[in-house]
Amino acid sequence: MSQFAKDHLPMNFHNATAPAASTPTLLAKLQRRSDSRQKRTVHIIMVLFKFDTEHCQKEIGAIRHRLNGLRYKAAMQTRYAHAFVVQTHLTADELMDQVRPVVSTDCVPSIERAWCFTPGADIAASEVLDPLTDYVREAWEEVRRWNDPARHRKPSPTQIFERKAIKPEDRHSTIRSRLLGKEA
Repeated sequence: MSQFAKDHLPMNFHNATAPAASTPTLLAKLQRRSDSRQKRTVHIIMVLFKFDTEHCQKEIGAIRHRLNGLRYKAAMQTRYAHAFVVQTHLTADELMDQVRPVVSTDCVPSIERAWCFTPGADIAASEVLDPLTDYVREAWEEVRRWNDPARHRKPSPTQIFERKAIKPEDRHSTIRSRLLGKEA
């Protein structure tokens, strides 16, 4: 907004058009941190519906939309339940807080109940071919590879300076000039 507009428009107009940069939303934080090297874990989000899931596709789509930016798979689909296997650095409470607006029984009458929990790596099913157990095992293997400290090297100081395009001989020039009282 230009200075002229700030001087001549009423104060309530400034507040309405000002960007709301006080606190970033949880989704913005997740998108910013989604590729960070924080340790991941596996969670299952399980949702029970009051009606047949064929009639609840809008709610399932809203849950998928809330999980955007995270690695997830729809793992279990029954007549009245749906489950997602999610790989994330968030805790179960933080993940549930993220999807709570679309799975809250107060706001969405077709949802009976929803849970978020961390499954064990040794999960078993009554049937041999069960996608939930397969996806949980795959997710734990991928998380173990992700969290392996041998995979991640910390960059050396010379690599950091090369990335910032600072020549090695100029590294200490700003510190020296400030000590001498000169600005570079």
